[in-house]
Amino acid sequence: MAGRTHIGDLLRAHRLAGDLTLEALAERTGVSGRAISDIERGVSVGPRRSTVEALAAGLSLDPRSRAEFLTAARTGRWFTGANPEQAEREPRRLVDFSGREAEVEALAALIIDSQDRSVGTPTVVVSGAPGVGKTTVVVEAVHRAGAGGRRRLFADLGGLGGARPNPLQVLQTLLRQIGRSADDVRTTEQAQAVWAEVTADGGVVVILDDATSEAQVRAVLESAGGSVVLVTSRRTLAGLEGARHISLSALSTADSVRFLDETIPLDQRQEGSLHELASLCGHLPLALRVAASRIASRPGWSVEDFARRLRSEDRRVGSLVAGDLAVAPAFAASYDSLSLPMQEMFRTLSLLRGSSFTASHAAAASDIDDDSATDALEELVDLGLVEPLRGHRYRLHDLLRIYARGRLHADVPPDVIATRRCRADRWLLATAGDAGMMFAPMTEGERLAARPGDGFTTSSEARDWLMAEADSWFAAYQWTAADGRHEEIVAATARIQHFGDLWHAWGRWHEFFALAASAAAAVGNAEAEARALIDLAHMHQHETFDFHAALGAARRALEIVHPSGNAALMAETHASIGFSAYHLGELDLAREASERALALSVELGHSEGEVTARGTLALVLLTQDPDAALGELRRIIEVTQSPTTVMSEHYRHITKLNAMGITARTLLVLKRYEDAIVEASALIRVVESADPGDVSSRARGHRHRGFAHLGVGDHVSARRDLVSALELAGKHRPDSWAADIEEALASLPDEGDDA
Repeated sequence: MAGRTHIGDLLRAHRLAGDLTLEALAERTGVSGRAISDIERGVSVGPRRSTVEALAAGLSLDPRSRAEFLTAARTGRWFTGANPEQAEREPRRLVDFSGREAEVEALAALIIDSQDRSVGTPTVVVSGAPGVGKTTVVVEAVHRAGAGGRRRLFADLGGLGGARPNPLQVLQTLLRQIGRSADDVRTTEQAQAVWAEVTADGGVVVILDDATSEAQVRAVLESAGGSVVLVTSRRTLAGLEGARHISLSALSTADSVRFLDETIPLDQRQEGSLHELASLCGHLPLALRVAASRIASRPGWSVEDFARRLRSEDRRVGSLVAGDLAVAPAFAASYDSLSLPMQEMFRTLSLLRGSSFTASHAAAASDIDDDSATDALEELVDLGLVEPLRGHRYRLHDLLRIYARGRLHADVPPDVIATRRCRADRWLLATAGDAGMMFAPMTEGERLAARPGDGFTTSSEARDWLMAEADSWFAAYQWTAADGRHEEIVAATARIQHFGDLWHAWGRWHEFFALAASAAAAVGNAEAEARALIDLAHMHQHETFDFHAALGAARRALEIVHPSGNAALMAETHASIGFSAYHLGELDLAREASERALALSVELGHSEGEVTARGTLALVLLTQDPDAALGELRRIIEVTQSPTTVMSEHYRHITKLNAMGITARTLLVLKRYEDAIVEASALIRVVESADPGDVSSRARGHRHRGFAHLGVGDHVSARRDLVSALELAGKHRPDSWAADIEEALASLPDEGDDA
């Protein structure tokens, strides 16, 4: 092997050639496994002669290999400063590299294109979280691009946990690899001059690995001539002028599973799920490699055996160790580099619920202002510990969250942790309540008085927040309920509930109102319990389509509200019973309950209750007296269009859509197909104009128009509308509703015969 060879490269190569583990070589030689690992990883570049001779004996080297081995060790001891020998050791190319194809190909193309001096020579910074595979990607790209007659130089800049060479030492390291003596270069300016001279022809590709600051690499860039410089760093190094930036995050699920499939022996993959293992590793390349190596090194283990160890979050990070590969030390290097306030922020982020969060959420948990939280989060982003998302949101990788939580419980008293968690949850519920109040039936003045001065300014803004933060605020709601803080649940429900009817697609409102009912019962608030049960019934009707559960909830509500004589709640309860009974085919109960609800609502002057009851009556009459049903529907339209009707604009809109839908359906029953097409088309136009996101109403319009087209024999239009109805509704539809459409589609002639 010509030239100076790093002792670590030789040691690892001979050990693997002899099929020896670290433990086996340690047992043979008496040298500790840690010492052997340090030499291989370049932490120890000049081991003592006695250690080297013991290793040579244990490796059973032939005379030539032994001499080369001893020479490499002496060379390592000759150099001083920031481990120059370590700094020149380029990481080996991984034979089992997979994934990151887009990033690798982009980098390789830049390197190849840079040979054309007219294109310009790039500086590229590859940044990302610890363990994300930055160096691996760069090394792979350089090898794919090929040397092209250029020399490849490497300098390890020490990272966050090692010796950090200064700019002069970095330049000296690179000059040595070119063959220029660096002994007489005493200043950075001198080194830059020599570096500019030897790189003037652009004949090198430089990898500066694990940089911690712009200053470490700027001296190289300023005098690099036409050389390609590739920098890896946990920091973004945003201050490097003219640099291109590639930020790496976790692998895709497909790439993660492919890597595990290619590296874990087949017989060990038979038991357990590679998808689950990849997920438990957070799709982090380092974690995936550790897991694969750990399993492969234990022939008696299966994927399931190791996955079982990782399922416990308390053990997960600590279990991701395979020899000298481990996840925790990579995280610790970044964590230990943080200031004390930043460590506190990082730990606190582990308390935040949901898959992502905002600076305001972090600020609430940390008891600081939003601007300070934003500054702290941006610093963590710069260090690769937090991932920035669109919409001013952030994410903490699953394994980093687990690591942060471990440090939190190790370093922070339990009472302080409980206080921070409670503070964050109360902020979430308060903010969700402010958003919910934007949809309450009240005047603008009342709405402004009901929320803090810095609350939401538009319903669109409130809607976006509630939907984006649903994972977070509902998790806080569940935790608060489980913690027995029932009064807080009752108060939060009263404010958030107004949004419930606007987002049935969420699919979790029935859970929300079930918790609300339980909390109200726990504090003896009968009115709040009845209100929650009515809303629960409504969600079973429109979210789960479980009309038996809806009827049961409404009947429990009636039992609670009847003794109080609260006519308004009784009207709502009867209306709910009527609607559920109709869908269960109990038409007599449906008509009786709806007529009671109608009478109470008219007596109270509640327009919303009146049109709701009339809507259900129209459905019942649809099969008994369709003309009478149309009369009820005309009355609904009159009420909603009357300027004297007190009704929220949202409810007015929803009622109009419902009336139009039922009218189209009634016209179908009357076999007035042309009129049904006109009414259903009008419904579709109104929805698409006012709220295209209301797929449920759009689906109804297409469904009714499809059956109307079927009635007039227009099979092409019928098929188009009925298919659209199924696609729009998706999973958000009752089975019977879908069955009617699917049966109609099956009855149509083949598409080629439609004409």
